[in-house]
Amino acid sequence: KGQQTIACRSNPACFLFTMAYELRMLFTSLIVEKNKKYGTINEKGESIIPLEYEYLKYDKSFGVFLVKKEQRYGFLDLEGNVRIPHIYTKIEKNALNGYFLELGDKVGYVKFLSIYSSENIFIPAIYSKIEKKSLHNKYILVYDGLTPLFVDGIGNQYKANVINM
Repeated sequence: KGQQTIACRSNPACFLFTMAYELRMLFTSLIVEKNKKYGTINEKGESIIPLEYEYLKYDKSFGVFLVKKEQRYGFLDLEGNVRIPHIYTKIEKNALNGYFLELGDKVGYVKFLSIYSSENIFIPAIYSKIEKKSLHNKYILVYDGLTPLFVDGIGNQYKANVINM
């Protein structure tokens, strides 16, 4: 179709792009949409994240994109590298700036610690429940069925000894 190229010289954050794309500004790259698929391009118009995602939202606090592809969610970094594979049926942000991960009837949790670090708190989505009140603790209370466990920030499990008083 009749695409136009527009040069934006007065604003350094504005780049060359074709009118066939819907654009949203994002630091040095742009989120683009074509035929209901999202991706990103750099200031030269080169693809960074390919136009293959049904959903693409940037979390500026941690420098990650929440993406959806083939009805599955995950996270990419600014360069399009996988931070968390897009295997989850649902991802939901919580008030502590972390994300609950759902994989069928199992739940997990991720919290990215810094935009400049690949470190994060990660609890795999293999548990039946995560005790939300424990998310600010060093050890997070989770349940495997009815069995309580504690999990640290990298997914190591510890037996929870329940004391009845």
